[in-house]
Amino acid sequence: MPLRSVTPQPSAVAVRGGGALEYRDGEAVYRLRAGEALYSAVVVRFTGQLHAADVNASAREIARRSGITDVTAIPVGYTVRIPFDMLLRSTCRRLTRGGSRGRRKRRSWRRSGG
Repeated sequence: MPLRSVTPQPSAVAVRGGGALEYRDGEAVYRLRAGEALYSAVVVRFTGQLHAADVNASAREIARRSGITDVTAIPVGYTVRIPFDMLLRSTCRRLTRGGSRGRRKRRSWRRSGG
């Protein structure tokens, strides 16, 4: 299968509590900052999940997608990839604001069941 040259056009969105999410190809991308953990900084914050079993399952999936093998040793600045369908609705609305381009992203997300 031939490789395609694709230039992503990420849109960065500041989120409450600092940091920023970027939307790329059906997922949100977040860079961990000093002192942040995958469970609290990403899973609880961006998915809204609070039950231990749900948080652990989501953390495993996010770690797998992000290429993280040891969640206790993630370096500062590491890129964490969060599937768009795992995000809180309010986070998705923030990600998809911004003119006609934002409306198209929101419509696509809603059609996909979000």
